[in-house]
Amino acid sequence: MKVTDRGENWFVQLNSPGAGYFSSIHFIDSLYGWASILNRRPFKTTDGGENWIEQTNLNFYQTDDVYFKDTLNGWLLDWNKLYKTIDGGINWTLDSLLTGFGSG
Repeated sequence: MKVTDRGENWFVQLNSPGAGYFSSIHFIDSLYGWASILNRRPFKTTDGGENWIEQTNLNFYQTDDVYFKDTLNGWLLDWNKLYKTIDGGINWTLDSLLTGFGSG
């Protein structure tokens, strides 16, 4: 759902059959955001949520949390593994030193 008028009117932004349960959503600004959905790959928007694109280049299916500090640098928690990107989600690197945890 999206709101632009302090909660007066809400609009559906993602209507995908079988989309699953959102575990996390994070917007960097009014246009650029990511959503992690259980049992699906993460979704990305660059137009304020009008369109969401499933990141089919990723093999992550248990994404619990997603956070970006800017349009290039972000982290994704997949099951109990932490991944980092420095190129806006094109490539992800596993931090193999951090395992055995989950989002709470």
